[in-house]
Amino acid sequence: MDENREALGRAVKEARTRRGMTQNQLSDAAGVSRATLQNLERGGHIRQLNLAKIETLLGWAQGSGQAILDGASGPIEAVPLGSGTAITSIPEGDLLQAIVGAMVAVADTMTASEIREVARAAVEELRRRGLV
Repeated sequence: MDENREALGRAVKEARTRRGMTQNQLSDAAGVSRATLQNLERGGHIRQLNLAKIETLLGWAQGSGQAILDGASGPIEAVPLGSGTAITSIPEGDLLQAIVGAMVAVADTMTASEIREVARAAVEELRRRGLV
């Protein structure tokens, strides 16, 4: 088992217990076997379809589990708004990394330090607006 699978397992277990759910309750609600959930929480493999079912029940945005497997620091939590739409809360470190990555892809005339500074300013502005 690699460390990202173990991180995903810890995140699932933490989210499940924070919601006061047992393994039986979550696995029944997700339509997966308890053994599948236990395996996931121990850092084992899980099919993407089953992971998507579990993400939804934990209040995570779709793709959060895969993001953790890819090295993200934690899940992206879905936050419902009054009109039924949802925004997501992204950990600040992951947001900064995403902004830097996007800028590197499109800003071929900027230095690394300029890119980092713009990314920090963008995160600070989002924080000022209460979005981070």
